[in-house]
Amino acid sequence: MTDLPRPDRDRLSALGALVLLAIGLVRVVDLPTLPLEFGLAGLVVRIEVNRAFILIVLASAVTIAGADWLARTHPRGPRGAARLEPAIIPGLATLAAGAILTRVEAGPALWVGLILAAAMLMATLLAEFVVIDPEDPRRLAASIGLTILAQVLLTFAFFALFGLGVRAFFAVPLSFAAAAAVSWRLLRLRVPESRPVLYAAAIGAAIAQLTWALYYLPLTAIQPALVLGLLAYVGIQAVVSHLRQRLATSRIVELGIIAGIGVTGVLVAA
Repeated sequence: MTDLPRPDRDRLSALGALVLLAIGLVRVVDLPTLPLEFGLAGLVVRIEVNRAFILIVLASAVTIAGADWLARTHPRGPRGAARLEPAIIPGLATLAAGAILTRVEAGPALWVGLILAAAMLMATLLAEFVVIDPEDPRRLAASIGLTILAQVLLTFAFFALFGLGVRAFFAVPLSFAAAAAVSWRLLRLRVPESRPVLYAAAIGAAIAQLTWALYYLPLTAIQPALVLGLLAYVGIQAVVSHLRQRLATSRIVELGIIAGIGVTGVLVAA
């Protein structure tokens, strides 16, 4: 029996350590805050580039480069534009985890958060490594796990946007980018022969519109995050069914019921 390919442990552990170190340094490194101000479409936009922003972006860049580095050790490693695929969800994981953890007070909650973030990042990297080979017997289980992780991380990203008080001017395009990127990755995962750029952009645009609509409603941060995460899931499932030519009326009704019950439950119970 042929041994199944496994990721390089040294690379995997080094990548995880570097990412957590970058997030942890937010509380140690002292960097000056750089205020930026510019006009756009008649609006005055103010941005503060602080140490948290710099280190989270750095950690995400390290994750994306590391995910590609790890994927290229696979015997059937991706080539060309396909190299972007295994880096999207790990990059989002680092962005979401970093944005949330930098606001958590030092103490047990922070340590638990760091452990959970490390576990999710490692699980995502491992799953991305396995799904590279369509003939790998572990691919189905890894695909299911990666899909679940991606949906959870996307919801965390929405929670970070609402919970951290990001201005709508930035939250709307960021929600579009996150939803479109995750949708594209999951559609490529589920239907590898497809070219779902337009479908992913449509899902991202719909989520961005909903983000704008929900932004000024009197809701707790978890409510719009769950609603957007659920609707992104429904949109992805609908497109997968369409690409597989299985989007029958019964499937549309099923997804509509899931969306209706889910959104109602979140808004009423959360």
